[in-house]
Amino acid sequence: MLPPVSPSMRKTQPNLGLAKSASEPSVSSLSRTLPATVKGSFLPRQMGHPTIAARRNLAQQRKALIKETRDLEDCSFWGAQGIPGFAAHLKSRFGSILAGWRLLDSEKKGRLSFHPFCKAARKWGYHGNVKKLWTELDPTGKGFVTLADVDPDVWKMVSSFKIALMQRYGDMLLAWQESIDVNGAGKVSESEIADSLQELGLEMDARQLLKMFISMPGATHITLKDFDPRAYVRWQTSDVPALSKGDEAEEGADTQKGRVGTDRGRLGVSTKEAFQAAMISQFGTLFRAWREGLDPTGRDRLSWGEFTHVFRLLGLHGDLQSLWDQLDTEGIGVLRFSDLDEATASIWSEMRACFEQEYGNMLRAWMTGVDVEGVGHVDEDQFIAACKKAGFLNETGAQDLFHILRPPGCGSFLSLRDFDRKAFKAFLRNDFRMLS
Repeated sequence: MLPPVSPSMRKTQPNLGLAKSASEPSVSSLSRTLPATVKGSFLPRQMGHPTIAARRNLAQQRKALIKETRDLEDCSFWGAQGIPGFAAHLKSRFGSILAGWRLLDSEKKGRLSFHPFCKAARKWGYHGNVKKLWTELDPTGKGFVTLADVDPDVWKMVSSFKIALMQRYGDMLLAWQESIDVNGAGKVSESEIADSLQELGLEMDARQLLKMFISMPGATHITLKDFDPRAYVRWQTSDVPALSKGDEAEEGADTQKGRVGTDRGRLGVSTKEAFQAAMISQFGTLFRAWREGLDPTGRDRLSWGEFTHVFRLLGLHGDLQSLWDQLDTEGIGVLRFSDLDEATASIWSEMRACFEQEYGNMLRAWMTGVDVEGVGHVDEDQFIAACKKAGFLNETGAQDLFHILRPPGCGSFLSLRDFDRKAFKAFLRNDFRMLS
């Protein structure tokens, strides 16, 4: 047993109990006896080892490859190309720079300050350096950007064309009707634009000007909405054509005041027939208007507050109370699709009842009765055969429903989303019994 050692002895004799033999060298003495060349040769010797050198060379090659790949990606990434890349992004996504600018400038002010521009650019899918892009668009620091900053050529050609039309006709809607869409087809191609340019005496490339108005990638024609959105809204919600400056000048002041008052009473959607016409013009059918514009959530009904909100969102105006009274004939305070199109609502309800009685719900009806092959879509013959199998024997009604349900531009097929929105949402969440 070792004798106890007091704290005082530890201070006075720190090496007590740690004695070494005389022949054992200490660490400090050993480091002092080594030569400097031996002490400093460990790191160079370690780094010069073949394994370490191979790893270092591999890491350097990997860094070079990553840098080269990033440089190639930057060459094809529009966000790294400044204004040309931003313009290319607008063209590829929206069809033209003008169409993209109209979405960026949602408030129709004609210019955007820094924060609204950044927010709109991110909203519409631009992933480049927005601050750097802003510096290029606004080099003088004026505090806002316009279409002329994004593409001066587009701004110059479009402005010159519209100014010439305005000087000749005094109104964009009248100019569209009298100079561009002369045949009233609702859409124009390069030849109509060329005729209008010739009439106005403007030396411009008709094809290039047409492409500047296009609002959909790959489109070969433009509509009134592409040409002038404000004129389109006026045309859609007005019962009378716009007046030109010449007509206004020819009338006396008293007559003009009376006519303006009359036009204010007639302008807008204030009747059921005018509202139906506006919905068909915008969506193609009343059924699609109800699904996509009026009742996008699929609640199958609209209250007064919801109806007024949607009415304004669609860009419509008029006597809402009078229109509501004509639609809500029963006075129950709720608007349904049957109030808008009773015939289509009746056929649709009858078909739904047959499918639900046969299969339990619309999702099972689609999976086991309509899309039996599981390809995700059906044609008209398959849809009519499924309706007959479910007990819906009105073949004409089935044909009409197929064309009503099928969205425009989707070929001759019908998908589950077109067939029933609630069933489609239930399918996405694997709720095959449609319980929620």
